[in-house]
Amino acid sequence: MVEYSQNSEVPISLAGFDNQQITSIAKRDFIPGIDSILLSNNIDLLDYELNFFNQTVNDLMDHFYDHEISPEDRERFFAIVASLKKSFIDKEVSSFWVQSLDNLKGFAEHAWFFWIDKEADMADHNWRDVQMAKNFIWLYRKKYKNEKIIIWAANGHTVKTDTLFEVEVEGYKPEVRQYPMGEVLFDSLGQDLYSIGFTSSEGSYATLNYDQELGEWQFVPEVFESVDSLSLEYQLEQTGHPYAFLNFKNESDPWLNVDRRIRVWRPDYVRGKLPEIYDGIFYIKEMKPNAKLN
Repeated sequence: MVEYSQNSEVPISLAGFDNQQITSIAKRDFIPGIDSILLSNNIDLLDYELNFFNQTVNDLMDHFYDHEISPEDRERFFAIVASLKKSFIDKEVSSFWVQSLDNLKGFAEHAWFFWIDKEADMADHNWRDVQMAKNFIWLYRKKYKNEKIIIWAANGHTVKTDTLFEVEVEGYKPEVRQYPMGEVLFDSLGQDLYSIGFTSSEGSYATLNYDQELGEWQFVPEVFESVDSLSLEYQLEQTGHPYAFLNFKNESDPWLNVDRRIRVWRPDYVRGKLPEIYDGIFYIKEMKPNAKLN
């Protein structure tokens, strides 16, 4: 679709906002890009600091959650990132690269503090969601200002907040504050956003796992369990429609002001008032998983 639109009156641009710099393109282009900026703008960085920075970035991209680093080296790395960011701003380097340094910091926090926060259950994803929101706000206010933008992300990232519904996930700790990307964006952009969740009553989904032996990311399909008879998905299944869209913006409708069970985190349910979770929901009777493009 993106390719075919390029010769139309309304070409579609595709941009990423995830903070995880683990792609082959990031590994190939990020450090050479930083080095080029340092050279062309006469930004001085001691050789041993530059070598430490480059090695840490490479290790982060290669090992991600499994990257081990001492607290002292973490602080040293963050100090270099802060120094580079100040120099980029002073030299009026493209705001893309300033944002890239912010994202690098968020990526490192996500990787390094994931295991530290593991006892806090799902709160480790706060690092990722907050940074993704910051990246999107940059796209919205800088790169694609005054343009319509569609955000494509997993349901758990696009919920409006997680404080107004009950989560039915084993091991979930309600006392641990979550900050999904959707909540951060709604706090910043308000009514400029419309959040749509996707759900289904049958089919499968895919998780993205890293295969250490193959050295690449693989989609692993998972089959949905049968829908619960008390869920919204069950009600939609009973209509017989293969597809449906429900708008939750009419909050005066009594049907919307009753707690309901709905799938958010893949097969897992949450319970709450639908307008407090999404602005609308797109129902697909049979969900099919992502497939990796060759």
